[in-house]
Amino acid sequence: TIHTVYSMRRDGLGSRLTGLVTAMRVAELIDAEFKFTWTGLSTWAMDFKPVRGHSIAAPTELFTQRFLNQHLIDRGDADLDLPPLKGEGDVTLQDLRKRFDRDGAIRIGYVPLNKACSPDFPASTFAMRDCFDRIEFSEAIRGAIKSAQNVDIAGPMTALHVRGGDIVYGEWRKRALWTYKGMTIPVAKAMVAWALEKGSSIVCFGSDGAVLDYLSQEYGIMNGSALSAKFATEAERSMFEIVLMSRAVEVIAGTSTFARVAASLDGIPIHQPEQVMSWTDREQACIRDLE
Repeated sequence: TIHTVYSMRRDGLGSRLTGLVTAMRVAELIDAEFKFTWTGLSTWAMDFKPVRGHSIAAPTELFTQRFLNQHLIDRGDADLDLPPLKGEGDVTLQDLRKRFDRDGAIRIGYVPLNKACSPDFPASTFAMRDCFDRIEFSEAIRGAIKSAQNVDIAGPMTALHVRGGDIVYGEWRKRALWTYKGMTIPVAKAMVAWALEKGSSIVCFGSDGAVLDYLSQEYGIMNGSALSAKFATEAERSMFEIVLMSRAVEVIAGTSTFARVAASLDGIPIHQPEQVMSWTDREQACIRDLE
């Protein structure tokens, strides 16, 4: 019997790539095959129109046809009732094998593999670069990846993901639940100062071009999103930014799966603002900015 690891994400690109490389790693650990779905945002339909300012590229834009023929499955061929893999640092290799024996398959959930699995796994288990490199991307995406790999970087680099646009100005601003995903400008400035004090060079990313231009000019840091503007499609720009971000030694971001997939390639740490600054310090940073 051929056991299967499924990734069936319907959210953004970062989450889908995280699910895909995680499925590849788990399949490798237990000698199984991996399959994934790729539908529109928050739907099981092959409808790739934008949703609340976000969009996802069709699979043929991202992957080779051979890779899709081998691993892409239709929603009807996936077991949607299969419970997702969960854990709190206690899942062992034996547990994974038991899941296969019981269900014949594993569905990758939202919990990152390094958070779900036991520390008994080697650290290399959670560095996904080799899995990412085995994905057969389309020619255009491979070009964007190569371009990101060739960007000249001076010394150790910190990546700053200033996600703001949809959280601050878009539809999602109506949902206070999502504020932890974004980063205000005063906090972003404080994070830049924190990284510069450590002697790190910085590259910033985000959806607000004016904010990134300001940070770049004010602090003399690299604007990764401006570098990606030369690419014709959003998919190419996104992949360029993910790969450039992955070359950092650390990432500063909210709870961004875009940043998470970049950090997971080589297992670099992600620092959330609340881990570096207290509520009081962040509040004071905002007040100083208004004075």
